[in-house]
Amino acid sequence: MKKTKKRVLGLLGLILVAITTIFAAFLPGPEAEAANGTTTVTDTIEVRVVGNQPNVEIISDWKENPEVTKSKQSFTFGYNDVRTVSVYLKYTDAEGNSQTYTLLEDYDADYRKNTTYDPPILLDLLDYGYGSYVVTVEGVGFSGEIVSDFVQFEFYPVTGEIEENDDNGLTYLDLDYDTTNEDIHTIKINIYDENGDLVSTMSPITVTAPDTRVELPFSENNLPTGNYRIEISAYNKAGELLYGKPYTLNYYYVAIPIPDTGSLFSNLNISKTDYLITGLLIFLSAAGLGIVFTAKNRGRKTRLGKKRR
Repeated sequence: MKKTKKRVLGLLGLILVAITTIFAAFLPGPEAEAANGTTTVTDTIEVRVVGNQPNVEIISDWKENPEVTKSKQSFTFGYNDVRTVSVYLKYTDAEGNSQTYTLLEDYDADYRKNTTYDPPILLDLLDYGYGSYVVTVEGVGFSGEIVSDFVQFEFYPVTGEIEENDDNGLTYLDLDYDTTNEDIHTIKINIYDENGDLVSTMSPITVTAPDTRVELPFSENNLPTGNYRIEISAYNKAGELLYGKPYTLNYYYVAIPIPDTGSLFSNLNISKTDYLITGLLIFLSAAGLGIVFTAKNRGRKTRLGKKRR
């Protein structure tokens, strides 16, 4: 009886497997679904995580060197987690008149992280003029917040730096300007004392391009120790001032006292001729003693040579 039940169960299992196999065989494949116009659509959802700290930063030498004399300038900026970036240039002339220019507007930053704008932005400052400049970069974050960075610099036709020479004790002014700039013909230097008065004995000092070094004759003019202001201005061939705001240096000059070596004999009524004659006699006396000493040494060497024989 038990064997009969096992056979029946086994036959039922085989029949179930056969039915399942036949059903699977008649299911339509992918090609059939495409032929019947039935397609499978897969939706891909891209999730972007936006940081909480949007940032922009100007990358330029102006932060370390805010005084420039070359008209060709360039800069770039880095940005992080901002949607758009805009760049502005504000120019102010010597009279205080200002104007703002848009260099880049709503650049699509696309929330990229720690990215540098490339290629750098190029400027020719002669298109605007000598004066003060402010470059501002503004970025707009995910929530609409605005982040910014700015840098200020001054465009001069000429600047300068003072150097004291330890070897000769003289004071020099080293000029920095674009020697290829044909607008710069002459450079004038005016020196003022600590009371603001022009030192007329040495002002103005004129330098013709392309010279870059000039002596400031403080010691030659017997100027006293004190604070001095040095103003440097550039002119074109017509004698016109290129920029109404001179480049200014502050210099503390220390006068070196000259010892009075003649005070000891100043009241003895001794003339310069007497000094010369006395010096000549001393020289001749020293020369005579040298000749006698040499002659004695030669005679001594001769006698010593004879004794050795």
